[in-house]
Amino acid sequence: GRVDAIEAAANDAFALDDDAKIIWNGESVATLVKGTERLRPLVQVFNDDLLDAPDRVRVEARLRTWLTDHVDHVLAPLAKALKADVPASVRGIVFQLSESLGAISRDAVDAQLKSLKDEERKTLARLGIRFGVEYVFFPALLKAAPIRLRGLLWIAAHRDAPAPPLPTPGRVAMPLPEKIPAAFYLACGYRVIDGTGYRIDMLERFAAEARRLGREKNPVLPPEILSLLGIDAAAGVGVLNGLGFKARLDDAKIAFSARKKRDRKHKTPVISAPNADSPFAKLKDLALS
Repeated sequence: GRVDAIEAAANDAFALDDDAKIIWNGESVATLVKGTERLRPLVQVFNDDLLDAPDRVRVEARLRTWLTDHVDHVLAPLAKALKADVPASVRGIVFQLSESLGAISRDAVDAQLKSLKDEERKTLARLGIRFGVEYVFFPALLKAAPIRLRGLLWIAAHRDAPAPPLPTPGRVAMPLPEKIPAAFYLACGYRVIDGTGYRIDMLERFAAEARRLGREKNPVLPPEILSLLGIDAAAGVGVLNGLGFKARLDDAKIAFSARKKRDRKHKTPVISAPNADSPFAKLKDLALS
């Protein structure tokens, strides 16, 4: 009867808890584990002596269907971009974004971006992808529900480590626990600087204002710019230095100077290299096809 009920249940009968387990009728019935694609984790139904093999297949099938619908709904811009009929050069960048759950260091795709034609750049923009100075990302995936699901998909792909705490909903900047991989927070849409996570869309706006002031030869950061991130002057100095500027506190004001020249060749990547058995490892061939 429970199998029949799960199989017949509407999509809103299921949910994910903070450990990437599927909840039905108030209890955990399955857990998500690493699949061949980051957006398509495997569904692992919990062992039950009363559940025979055919019934387990029925439960897994229903939960997989729900999960696919859930991911494609919450992460709709990314799911639609993956299905779009686009040139291989565009498809390669979208693929990297999917494996990174919606945001990637610009350094990781800089060579590909430079080789794009104007129309290909416009195609990426039409897909909802933004090219920041620091990151390439989907702004629409930086709302509370997409951020939470992105974190859960990362947790599902890293079952060998304890599940990190998910970002607090609605926060632009937040203090972070120690010893949590920066890659987890980037997967959620945050950049880690001095132990604080900053949502990358607001960080890009902050950096754009700083660059504008630099071009105007304004050596002092106005206090209102800090409100973009909701931080004080001391934290602002850390953020500016983390973004490559030279900044210091001078009589409670932030004095800063032009951005340091970036050294892409030697810059440490934000996201670690993929496993050899990941489809991400085949990206080079895909991008050049």
